[in-house]
Amino acid sequence: MPKFGLFFILAKFLYILFGNIFYVWSPLLYALGIASIIIGSVGGLNQTSFLRLLAYSTITDMGYVTIALSYGDFFGLHASITYFLIHTLSSITVFFFLASVHTNDNYSLFNSIYDFSFLKTQNHVRLTPLIAMISYMSIPPLAGFLGKTYIFGILMAHGEYLTLLVLCMAFSASLFFYSRIIRNLLFQSEYHFAPFIDSEELSQVDLFIVAALNIFFIILTNHFMIYTVDLTQYFLVTL
Repeated sequence: MPKFGLFFILAKFLYILFGNIFYVWSPLLYALGIASIIIGSVGGLNQTSFLRLLAYSTITDMGYVTIALSYGDFFGLHASITYFLIHTLSSITVFFFLASVHTNDNYSLFNSIYDFSFLKTQNHVRLTPLIAMISYMSIPPLAGFLGKTYIFGILMAHGEYLTLLVLCMAFSASLFFYSRIIRNLLFQSEYHFAPFIDSEELSQVDLFIVAALNIFFIILTNHFMIYTVDLTQYFLVTL
């Protein structure tokens, strides 16, 4: 919510107060967006701390939002809102999972990406981080694929092929550090932990919300564009 408030204020300043000097702030936002994507993608390559990995992922995602916003038109604003909401939903899923799952001895899990290796035997809880990571990797049919495809399409429409090549290379780097988490979820076992609580001990509310988030991610791409177009139009009217 704080990031969305800052995003709203930034768009208001750019589109209203500084709309007449678009040629000044557009290249600046564009350069900041590219730098954020490169820094976030490269910086996350050697990270083993899960929370630091999420921080670099956020830097990368805000870079995509900034690039879309730098075009200063309806499609750029729509793409930035769409990507921003997808990033927010992915983050909610991840952090809800972190808050819901624990061990019998209250061991502090997920300080490291290798902690996910224990979930290989916990089928009732590993689906949530798996779906979230696949969405972060922008693999269809989940929503993350829609967000990046839209921004890449805008770059192609404006003939920014060199930028598109740079972003594809940075995107390939980010795929690597997301895939390490998936590898630990599905294949690799690095450490031994105290056992998780049994699924029967998870509250019904926890299980319901986890299942609802999973289902929501699967069906999200079918209707998301319609809702975000209406939201963008409302956003411009309120500006």
